[in-house]
Amino acid sequence: MRHFVIAGIFLSLAACGGGGDSSSPVVLPPSGNSPPQITTAPSATVTENEFNVLTVRATDADGGVLSFSISGGDDADDFSIAGNGALRFVLTPNFELPTDADQDNVYQVTVQVSDGSASDTLDLTVTVYNDREGISVRRLTTGLNDVTAIAKIPNQTKVFVTERGGNIYELDTIDGTRSLDRTLRNVNTTGEGGLLGLTVDPGFTANDTYWAFVTAQRSGPFGTAGSDITIRQIRRQTLELPQGTGTQLTIPHDSDVNYGGWIEFGIGNVLYVSVGDSGNPNAAQDPNSQLGKILRLLPNPDPFAGATPIRFLTPPGNPFATGGGDRFVYALGLQDPKNGFRFGDGFYFADKGDSLAEEINYLLEDSGGENFGWPFFEGSSPFMGSSAGPLILPATEYARGNGDREGSSVIGGVIHLGSVVNLQGKYIFADRDSGNIWAVRNTDLEPGETLPSSSYELLNADFAPDAGSIDGIVAIGTDQENNLILADSDGEIFVVEPSGT
Repeated sequence: MRHFVIAGIFLSLAACGGGGDSSSPVVLPPSGNSPPQITTAPSATVTENEFNVLTVRATDADGGVLSFSISGGDDADDFSIAGNGALRFVLTPNFELPTDADQDNVYQVTVQVSDGSASDTLDLTVTVYNDREGISVRRLTTGLNDVTAIAKIPNQTKVFVTERGGNIYELDTIDGTRSLDRTLRNVNTTGEGGLLGLTVDPGFTANDTYWAFVTAQRSGPFGTAGSDITIRQIRRQTLELPQGTGTQLTIPHDSDVNYGGWIEFGIGNVLYVSVGDSGNPNAAQDPNSQLGKILRLLPNPDPFAGATPIRFLTPPGNPFATGGGDRFVYALGLQDPKNGFRFGDGFYFADKGDSLAEEINYLLEDSGGENFGWPFFEGSSPFMGSSAGPLILPATEYARGNGDREGSSVIGGVIHLGSVVNLQGKYIFADRDSGNIWAVRNTDLEPGETLPSSSYELLNADFAPDAGSIDGIVAIGTDQENNLILADSDGEIFVVEPSGT
């Protein structure tokens, strides 16, 4: 839409006195000035990462000297304009993290041209389009059923992929071939249960052993209703027993929800296990309960040295090693923690929300006793009751909903250390229910601060695969080359690589 403005001309007539009937002559104004006219179309398109939009063109019937400026629009601050009408972005636009008022990559700006006396304006719409920025997503395989975890196999081009029902596959991330490695027995998939987590032993290349987080029928295969958490150490050459093989720890769990499921080794071969609150928020703040916690255990290299087998020792630094709580509890105040990733001095992990927010947390390996606040807080918002002690804020959180930066089932991810340049150093995570995939710079995740979801880069368009579609990510892992490996809800596995590979 154009708007014309003509400066008003005011005349003042004065009469001279002092005899006679003559009067001063009236000075007429010059002929009217015609306003300039903008001839540029009211819309433009650019590809992300480009500064220049277009050059605004205008004509002036009087041949006046024209000047250009930005006079308004919801996104005026995102633009600058030169004296010759060249319009450009102040910062290169980012399709994954748009800065327009609606965050939809459609920018509104009003430009003005003036000849000093009159002006014309144009309401301009600038649409930014996506550039894949060197990202390629290749489908590796299909036909899996309810994938729960992806674990890197050391010194191989393969990863382990687990299904909730108990199957463990080897998947080659080069050619997509897969083979069944093992089917676990005594796996209870009622509610949210099943084979939920897997990690390889630190000595895997020598002992061919992995560890699994499995929910099992209470009191073994002949037990009644109920499902308890079992942590299993499985040597791949051993037979699978009816009650399950290699159970090292059993955690009573009185419901079929909020199991947790992450399991991973840290510094000094210490084993970290995330356990949900079983739908009992009060348990998360009870240091004597293993529910709603991060556990930290040291596998005993000689468990049968004494009269009674001791499967795990208490690692140095556990906050309740000498009393006051369960000796394996390392962090408190969690609802349904899962999907951890070790980086730097600690771990990023997800905690599924209740009704307000989904969150990503960071746990230092040398800070036992941290309290992440549930149920006093959900994310950074008060939820129930109050705490007398200090609480740890989430590293980032997003609201429950259906928007581009919302969801209701967080899937924790990894920091990309591979060769896709535009993703390097970014934490990649997702939400299963909304289908959104995001990235945030690791350097933006500051201790003691919560990064708002408005900072999330939306990767849905960049992650469009060569075949099939990514229908709600359920697990994120990496391979030996640190390529991202993604599993979706309908059993497809994808690898993220540099384009052209």
